[in-house]
Amino acid sequence: MGATYHQLCPAAKAMELFDERWTLLVVRELVLGSKRFNELRRQLPTMSPTLLSKRLHRLSIAGIVEKCVVDDDVHYALTESGRDLRTVVDALGAWGARWLDTADDAHALT
Repeated sequence: MGATYHQLCPAAKAMELFDERWTLLVVRELVLGSKRFNELRRQLPTMSPTLLSKRLHRLSIAGIVEKCVVDDDVHYALTESGRDLRTVVDALGAWGARWLDTADDAHALT
């Protein structure tokens, strides 16, 4: 788990979940339609499989992602609260496109 802010503010409570590296990017990929573990890995190639598993597990505990298993078929799906994050992902993407010059240095903020 990431930082605990000890705040009652809903934004601070949300950040306790999303301040961990890669977490919101995993949600972004699920919003964009990736469903299987290997699809997520292809879209996030520098993220280790172990860390991806941890993030999916944490998102599952938080009620944002559900792991669906039918016979040998395993996929991940956003819950209602996870689908509601689409507006957050879209807004962050729009803000980044407008205000961050990603062409100069893709890793400037890392």
